[in-house]
Order: sequence, then structure tokens, then C-alpha cells
Amino acid sequence: DFMIYVMRAIGVPVAYDFYTFNAETRKGHVWNVVRDVTGVCLPFTFPSRKPKRGSFYIDSRRPSVVYRRCFGRQWDMDGDFMRNRSVPAAFKDVFARKVSDNYFDSNLELPVEGMDGNYVYVGLFSAYGWRGIDFTKVESGKALFRNLASRQVYILLAFANGQYRPIGNPFILMARIYILMLQIPPSAILLNCIGNTLFRNVSGTIWEG
Repeated sequence: DFMIYVMRAIGVPVAYDFYTFNAETRKGHVWNVVRDVTGVCLPFTFPSRKPKRGSFYIDSRRPSVVYRRCFGRQWDMDGDFMRNRSVPAAFKDVFARKVSDNYFDSNLELPVEGMDGNYVYVGLFSAYGWRGIDFTKVESGKALFRNLASRQVYILLAFANGQYRPIGNPFILMARIYILMLQIPPSAILLNCIGNTLFRNVSGTIWEG
């Protein structure tokens, strides 16, 4: 907030980006972004990291979806969406806009049977069960999630009666179009215990080894 107040006071276009949940830290995180003369928003953290053109490094955490806190209301959410009880309240923040395209370029498309016209969610594991971090509407039997971080353990979810329900098994989005399916029951308790170790072992043998 300090940097936002100071820079806006002198006419510099600055805001803050954030994510609401991270599977490793089980917390959210925020940082500043400044818009340069080319129209690109560059992340920085005061006082440790300065904005640098071409650099979109956040920190060592593993965010999956990134949002920007906006000064004005975002009007892409209509009344029907806001009243839809199959959409959790967390996705009805009218002052937040998804900006993951500034950071990630991996899209995820999954087949979903019998749910055309309904919303589904991609989720992460948490200490209290599965938690949705992005949503989309099923069209023609497919769910397309744009600009997700790769090298993450995800699961497809439905939401009803205030609770998430897993659809299928968890998987790792390894690259733009390559998915590694995990033959592990979608138990949040099980994945919460082994998820980080599992991912780090897999990443060590596949990407880093």
C-alpha cells in the first residue's frame, strides 16, 4: 500500500497483483506492479526488487492464478453470474481482474461429460479440503482454463451446496499441453500430506534431472 500511495501521488500508474492461495505455503501473497511506457505491467517488491522490463519474477513461491486489485469495478460479471449459487463467493470480487496472462502461458483443456453450460473449477489441495483457484464454463463437453502455471498438482472440481467435489483424479500440468495424470485417489488429506514431496520428486526426475 505504501508504494501505491506514493507512486500514484506523483502520477505513476501502479497497482498490486495477488493470488489467494498457494499449495506450498497455504497462504496468499501480494506485490506491486507498475505500467511502463509500452503498456506492460512489471512486478516489483519494495525495497528488495526493482521493476525490470522483460522480467516477471514474483518470488520463490508457486502461484497458479494471479489477479490484480482494480480501482474501479470490473463489469464482466453480470447479475446472473453474481446470483449463481454454483459459483463460490471468492470468484465474485468485482474489483479483481485475472491477469495470469502477464505471468503464465499454459492453457489447460479437459473433457467434462454431462455438464455443458455449468461452471467447473481447477483446484489445489489445502489443509481443509480441495480449494478452487480458477473457473470456467463447460462448452461442447470441454473445460478450458487459460494461463495457468505449469508444474503444479491440480484437480478438476465441481461446486454445489457450499462444497467442492472432485471430478476425476489429480494431475500435474507439466507444460503447455502435456498433462501427467496421477493414479491417486482425490483425497485432500492424502495429497496435503504428500503433495509437495510428490511434486518435488517428480520435478527432480523429469525436469531437473
